[in-house]
Amino acid sequence: MSIPPLLKQALTLTLIWRICLFCLALSASFFFKYAPTFPYSAELLRTGLEPWLFSWANFDGVHYLRIITKGYESAALIQAFFPAFPLVIKLLLVVLQIKVSQLTVIIAALLVNFGLVSALLVLLFMLVQIDYSETVARNSLVVLLLFPTSFFLAAVYSEALFLFVVLGAFLAVRTERWWWALPLIAIASATRVVGVLLLPALLVELWLQATKSHTLIDVLRRATHWQQDLQHLLSKYWKPILGITLASVTGIGAYMLYLQQTFGDPLFFYHVQAEFGGGRQESLILYPQVLWRSIKILLNSDLNIRYFTSVLEFLAGAVGLVGLLLALKKVRLSYVVFSLAAFIVPTLTGTFSSMPRYILICFALLIWVALQLEHYPRLKIPIAIISGIVLSVSTILFIQGYWVA
Repeated sequence: MSIPPLLKQALTLTLIWRICLFCLALSASFFFKYAPTFPYSAELLRTGLEPWLFSWANFDGVHYLRIITKGYESAALIQAFFPAFPLVIKLLLVVLQIKVSQLTVIIAALLVNFGLVSALLVLLFMLVQIDYSETVARNSLVVLLLFPTSFFLAAVYSEALFLFVVLGAFLAVRTERWWWALPLIAIASATRVVGVLLLPALLVELWLQATKSHTLIDVLRRATHWQQDLQHLLSKYWKPILGITLASVTGIGAYMLYLQQTFGDPLFFYHVQAEFGGGRQESLILYPQVLWRSIKILLNSDLNIRYFTSVLEFLAGAVGLVGLLLALKKVRLSYVVFSLAAFIVPTLTGTFSSMPRYILICFALLIWVALQLEHYPRLKIPIAIISGIVLSVSTILFIQGYWVA
């Protein structure tokens, strides 16, 4: 399918998805009282927008609002949020000569993320269709939009931008447009700390291209030829390797330099993590211990709204890993390497908190689910219904100020 009709379909899908989310936001007050549990929530009430609109800036959204309107020195903890997304929004307002305010920032962010979601659907379809059928490619789009926490792609969060540049970087490398990938890689590492994980994943991708492999099984079959394969890789792809390496550290390196000059700590974004609570620690905690902690939370918690979130966190942290490991058999190895790394890194802080949101960027899991739906089409309707219900509940809770991820 050519890009123009594909883009038209992506815009239509995004519009339908966004309207449904807005309808959920409009109805949210009928189910729960607005009870924000995050800092600076009172400022949102003064934006001049209706609750169903300003609530898309709940939780992390308020930190992005402060960064865009007042800078990184305006409050504590906001150094944990990387600068690419705030810069995109602020540059848009400056270029359009629109006054920067909480009101304009929220509206601009919602519009930007609408465009980004439409664009990343196109990229995801094109990337998946390189290796799989059009049915699998279409399934992957539906899986993403119906994912239980897909509403974060629409909120004042960096998820849409990050997933867009990650998919764009992979597509550029897959189609051997190496230099197109470099700015996208740099933006990724300036958007989220896990953006640097594109480096090992894309190096694996170059290895796959050099050896004409696809999955982990293909790589293992060629294990005895690793010396010849390595020589071929370095001789043919040394320029892309150098470019990808430099680009992957450019974004995060620039931010670390800013933190050093401004706050005297290049790792300030990491050192503030423990202050966010939720069981996060600065010392590294291994996955089995995090899993055990999550199980104990489920066993010892009361049945309330928070328990719903605890269940989501456990499912994302446990079932998500199983799905990614199963994906090693059929999904392209470079996609799984990135997704697994992006999955494991947040758990090293000692908690599955926010995992239902973090797993959104593990796109290898989306492809694996799409493949299962092609093999077992009878699962499409029940999975869509269950996922749609959880998405609806999660969206309503988020809009009313309850922690989801």
